[in-house]
Amino acid sequence: MSASGQAAEAAFATHDFDADARFARFLETATLVASSPEDERVMLRRIYFRKYVNADLPGAPQPPRGAASARSAPAPAETRSNASAWSTQATQSRSAPQSSAHVRGSGGSQWETACYRLLSLLSSPPSKLFFYCFILVTSLLAIIPILGARGWFYGKALLAAAIVYVVGTLNAVGLPQFNREYLERMMQLDHVQYIFFCIAMRGAQPEIVIALFPLIVFSVYGALTAMQTLVQSRFPRYTQQYSVVYARMDRFRGTAQRYVALIELAIVPNILFNAFFSPLNSLLMLFGYLQFLRIRYVKSSFTRSAFLAVDQKCRHLIATYSPGMWPYYDKLCAQLRAMVQAPGAPAQ
Repeated sequence: MSASGQAAEAAFATHDFDADARFARFLETATLVASSPEDERVMLRRIYFRKYVNADLPGAPQPPRGAASARSAPAPAETRSNASAWSTQATQSRSAPQSSAHVRGSGGSQWETACYRLLSLLSSPPSKLFFYCFILVTSLLAIIPILGARGWFYGKALLAAAIVYVVGTLNAVGLPQFNREYLERMMQLDHVQYIFFCIAMRGAQPEIVIALFPLIVFSVYGALTAMQTLVQSRFPRYTQQYSVVYARMDRFRGTAQRYVALIELAIVPNILFNAFFSPLNSLLMLFGYLQFLRIRYVKSSFTRSAFLAVDQKCRHLIATYSPGMWPYYDKLCAQLRAMVQAPGAPAQ
């Protein structure tokens, strides 16, 4: 180990992580695959220290020679990943000495090993570069149907977007875990909510083209984030210029999300209109889409604001042109609120 590495190890050993506020914020968004809670805690500290305090800190110490059995996993291999295109996180996949954990003949261990390999593959630079390009392709597939070429492109745009959201979810929350905490973390993500959206919109007959606008918005901002990561890693001399472009586009993110929320509501009358052409299909689709709106109403402040804005506009029109419709409108609002507002949702 070099002198700088030894100095970094000494500083790491004396660093007070409990009093480090930045480390506390880092833990809130960090996702790591480790064989035990103790390994996870140590590895997260090393990742944080190398990234924010001293880059000379070497990787985790290698295990003593002969410690792993003949049936253990291969030697440790560190994969350092850049910031994800979909969320800020620290992801590091490491095959630690697993002579007791990954033994042949154990079904659970084999499943865990397969998950480790999958997450390591998704976090590798070639895979990230591939999915950055995939996001750009998704944007194009979503724009083409709006230009008039529907049918094949409409379905492929929804399929491509769903794949991007699945990969984004894996990068954000890590390996699948069958517990309540993991499911709650998943449902907080726009990626998971829009997987349901893509599934629901695939069944639209005829196609609801405005449903592609939310995909375009998320794909464009995902592509901007992907390009920022790509420029920082491959073309560092242009980082400052691209940061200016990114900052300008980022100012419109809130406005774009408000329009997305309004379009989420505008899709409902489109589904009802489609009922004239395909009654049974539209009824089933409406049921699924209302479940999507129910989740969005709970998780997204933009969707709740869109509901409130539409309600205020309708009340203004009724008060101006048809005051006699108040009882019917109030009853309709109560029914819609009962269908959309899930338990625990903020009252409107």
